[in-house]
Amino acid sequence: MMEGSRDPTAKTQFIQTGTKICAETVPGMGLGNRMKCLLSVMRICQLSGATFGLLWSKDRSVPCGFEDLFDMPVEKLDAPVGDVVYRTWRLWVAPDEIPAGWARAYPSDDVQGRAIDLEYERIPQNVRAAYLPHFMRLQPRTEIVRRAQQSVSGHFVAVHVRDGNDWSAWGRGVPLENFFTAMDHRPPQTRFFVSAHTPRTVQMICDRYPGRISHQADKVYAGDIPRRMQDALTDLLCLAGGTELIGTFGSTFSEMAWWFGGCRQKVEILRGDMGSFKV
Repeated sequence: MMEGSRDPTAKTQFIQTGTKICAETVPGMGLGNRMKCLLSVMRICQLSGATFGLLWSKDRSVPCGFEDLFDMPVEKLDAPVGDVVYRTWRLWVAPDEIPAGWARAYPSDDVQGRAIDLEYERIPQNVRAAYLPHFMRLQPRTEIVRRAQQSVSGHFVAVHVRDGNDWSAWGRGVPLENFFTAMDHRPPQTRFFVSAHTPRTVQMICDRYPGRISHQADKVYAGDIPRRMQDALTDLLCLAGGTELIGTFGSTFSEMAWWFGGCRQKVEILRGDMGSFKV
């Protein structure tokens, strides 16, 4: 959040040319949330003329540096210094872009319902157009792009199954049968690219749809090493290339794949037991 305000949609008239903003990725913040934090600050700076630096902490959630993932020059900070600190996972929007009470997916009181997070095709075209140039600036490293290009080809439906232990601990798991149902609704010749957080899940999907599943070969699923996150970003780029996206509710990884795909994909977001879902 911005220091001094719990509302990341707060007006920015106090941010002037010469103001320094710190985009801080706090410990435990995953890859999708980190990207959203940085993209928000990039947009605020573009509108206000402020400058920014990035405080990107390594931890078990993301055990690598920003430079291990992206070829984008950015001032790296060692502490949350600056006139403003932005440390929320939400994509920033101006109050006049989204009315109060508009949000449906994550309409928490801290943003008064002015949020585009996880809203996908509901997001107004002018807000999409405002953010997409910043996604173009957030350029993945060449070897990650190349690996993604080697993992997918032709037309396919992208499937993201968020199935890690941490996700289940928050009551956010979606039964695999829900994904099977969604995939079965596609024509029988449909090919899929599958990204999951456990190799067992990928194998179960491959067994059910023999000859129709692509996935990243030799993907690293565990370990506090940069390669795990580089492979995660590779998966995200592959998901972005699908004609459609079948994603997991609440996952900003699914969300970032849609944005990196230019907001063009038809989206189907699957839910589990929302009674156990923790925010």
